[in-house]
Formats: sequence, C-alpha cells, structure tokens
Amino acid sequence: MAVSRNWVYQAVADDVLPHGRPGVDGPIRFVAAEIDQWLDAQRRRLDAGPRQRRQERRTLTVAGWIIERPLRDGSVVHDIGYRVNGRLVKRKGGATRRAAESSLILALAEIETGAIRGSGASPTPQ
Repeated sequence: MAVSRNWVYQAVADDVLPHGRPGVDGPIRFVAAEIDQWLDAQRRRLDAGPRQRRQERRTLTVAGWIIERPLRDGSVVHDIGYRVNGRLVKRKGGATRRAAESSLILALAEIETGAIRGSGASPTPQ
C-alpha cells in the first residue's frame, strides 16, 4: 500500500484498517481480501465526488488530486495534494499512479478518522 509501518500500526490502533488479533497482545493479522475490499471502498468514496463526501461529513471540507510531474531523467512521478478545511497540503504520491492513488486514499482516510486535523502536516498523537 506504499505506507510506513508506523501508519499501519496507528491505523490498526484507530481501527481504520480491517485486521484480526488473537488475544490482547497477539500479532496483528490481515486478510488480503478484506484489505482489498477496504481499499475499493475508499476508492469508491474518492470517485464519488465532493458532493457525496460533503453529505457524508458536513463538518469537514476535503478535496484531493493527483498530478503527474516529469523529472529531468524523463521518468514521471505522481504527486498528491489535498485540502483540509481550506489548507493546501502537497506530498509525494509515488512512482506509479496506483501508488499515488493509494497514498491519497490513505491520507483521506486519516483525515476522515481525525488522524489529520486541519493542519494536514502530520497525524496527531492519540
């Protein structure tokens, strides 16, 4: 998914990612089909457009986009950007459009769960 291990642990702690854990201190387990379903749901939400997202959560204004940027060596990188309550945030998305889509979906999920609040810079400690 092109995310850090810390993001995964935080997403599990916030119950954002579908997961299982045998016992209280057992290892975190993921089912690939459940992760794929979760990513598809996030993509559908992203594709639904701003009107539906506004209806889902009226107190938070969010918009996101992906921009292809050519590099000097001829390769292309995909950057992501989003607005959170009027603040503009730009980040590197990835070498492929799919990686950038995943990064944007995860950033929007962090915003939705409150991990990113208005500042857009970094997740707030819980």
